[in-house]
Amino acid sequence: MRKLLLICISILLLSSCGDDKKSAEESVQVDVSYDYRKIPKKQVLPQEVIMILDGWEAFSDFSKSIDILYNATNNEDLTLAIEDLISKEKLLAVSKYPEEFDVPQVKSRQEVFRTFILKTKGDLDGNRNPTESMIQLSNAYNALRNQYIIIMNNRFELNSFLDEK
Repeated sequence: MRKLLLICISILLLSSCGDDKKSAEESVQVDVSYDYRKIPKKQVLPQEVIMILDGWEAFSDFSKSIDILYNATNNEDLTLAIEDLISKEKLLAVSKYPEEFDVPQVKSRQEVFRTFILKTKGDLDGNRNPTESMIQLSNAYNALRNQYIIIMNNRFELNSFLDEK
């Protein structure tokens, strides 16, 4: 009798455990859709910075790709925009920078931006929600734009300080 009771209890426990696995699998649903409304807006550049950047052809192409990226409203559009942006960013990295912006501060922020482009591409390729990566990418882009403003507002000759004795 004890053996029969023990067998019935173990069957009952095993059958109840099976249902929990199914309900846990059903409750875990990942939202992989891109929420473009959470993306920060682009930082506005002053006119003097725009005049310099307009003469930089590689940056103009890069900027157009950024505009396409900001207009993406779903994962498919975002994937195409990221692919285009990766190629434009590579061209920007090897292009001749304007003299004012040919400084390590700009290039390092561009490297950070490239990192977040690749992170966003990885999220898209891995079928994960790219919204958080896009927020980081947008913040990195704004930091790059902000660096242009900082450079234009703080023009001084470092060499003149270093050469004085």
